[in-house]
Amino acid sequence: MQANMPLQYLKARHGEVAPDHMHPRFTPILAETNGVVVFHEQVMRLFDELTGCGMGKADVFRRHLGKSGDLAEIEAYVRQQAATRGFPAPVVDRAWKVLSGFGSFGFAKAHGAAFARTRTRALG
Repeated sequence: MQANMPLQYLKARHGEVAPDHMHPRFTPILAETNGVVVFHEQVMRLFDELTGCGMGKADVFRRHLGKSGDLAEIEAYVRQQAATRGFPAPVVDRAWKVLSGFGSFGFAKAHGAAFARTRTRALG
């Protein structure tokens, strides 16, 4: 919510803005949501792509995004690892802004699908 992700997603979905994947290596991660991070799984995959940490550690990082006391340590790790993996600083800056803002919003993809199905039935 901090980065106004729902509005960004809707604008991209309706063709009002072009999808922004931040970096070509993120395209497979963000393609289904038009360049907007929506799901926990995308956060985990971004952590893994940036750092090479694996999905298990990426999930630990994801869970700690909502704990402001842990952000500086996670950020330092992401920045160091991302640099060694060839990501330019401006890309890391943008990715970190999205990731760090995700602590206030987000859900697992399965939960989103279940919610959408429930809402569709209720409105139907």
